[in-house]
Amino acid sequence: MIIMCSGTIASNQRQCKSKGETKMKIIETSRQFTAAETWKMTRDAAIQKMSDIEGQTFKPVEYCVYEDTNADGKEQTLLSILSDEGVVYATNSETFRREFLDMCNVFREAHEEIEKISVMGGTTNNGRHFITCALG
Repeated sequence: MIIMCSGTIASNQRQCKSKGETKMKIIETSRQFTAAETWKMTRDAAIQKMSDIEGQTFKPVEYCVYEDTNADGKEQTLLSILSDEGVVYATNSETFRREFLDMCNVFREAHEEIEKISVMGGTTNNGRHFITCALG
């Protein structure tokens, strides 16, 4: 049985240093992760961009919300999700993160599991492309 969205927050915050002085801070996870799992969800070279799978669906197994510094030195909040196939997808989309975490809260309150999510794309009124998620 896969446990989803238990929402480990603040008391489990970890800070990691890598890439020189770059700091990464865990904000929220679906459960307590080991060091290897934290690496896989935040730093692993195999992490794929969520935007690359727009239009596709997958079953989320675990998630991690964390802050990191991008290549320009700017802090950003990211969401990574582990699929049931062992692939980690990550995004810095605020819209996707908000919708996914809201979905987790609804399902957690109902004591139900999210079976599949779809990665959806759209265009803002300003003509900017964005991604979000929907039940698959």
